[in-house]
Amino acid sequence: MGCLSAKTLHFILSDIDRDGLTDIGCIKEELMCTEYYNSELDIDMMSGSVFHQDSVEWYIYRDNSWIQDLFYSNILENYTDLQLINMELTPVDFFGFMKWRTYDPRRWYKKGVVRFYPQYRKKLIYWEKHTSFDN
Repeated sequence: MGCLSAKTLHFILSDIDRDGLTDIGCIKEELMCTEYYNSELDIDMMSGSVFHQDSVEWYIYRDNSWIQDLFYSNILENYTDLQLINMELTPVDFFGFMKWRTYDPRRWYKKGVVRFYPQYRKKLIYWEKHTSFDN
């Protein structure tokens, strides 16, 4: 129906609660298809892909287990993002580029704010800005 969808997760590390132990942050991204009801035709329709990035969810290491702690949601500071393994981009990046011809989600049709840019995406955006395809 002309709508691309994809999901991915980014993982970051930080001592977000400053207890001396490394905590894990998870950031969900999605290209989703939005539906709406067309009353003239009396049918549900798709309006196209929309990008959405969730705020970070932190999992704190306490009592020999990882526990989600909502107190630290939305906090992005002093983190290291985990690199992609044997990949150069995620399905969200691939389909986002196919749809909007850029790797920069600020220029994609989006719902909400883009706050997190993993290192590999920063490199893709830099490469995009500094590479010319004209010969």
